[in-house]
Amino acid sequence: MVDRAGNKIYLFGQDGARKMAEQRGINFLGDISLDIKIRESGDSKNPISNLNPNSLIAFEYGRIAENIIDLITR
Repeated sequence: MVDRAGNKIYLFGQDGARKMAEQRGINFLGDISLDIKIRESGDSKNPISNLNPNSLIAFEYGRIAENIIDLITR
């Protein structure tokens, strides 16, 4: 999530999810920026990655998918 000036806002603290995953001994798959476009694209049944494949969010989803593939093919 970013504020109006474009600065990142960390809702759970910077690296909060990563730290929680480490504490629980589970794999951290990645971060996804919070953006209203994710919900809107889901409501329209057109994934954000299709609407804007070069966006940061599409890249983040792709990176998480790659992390999942790495985990299941080990």
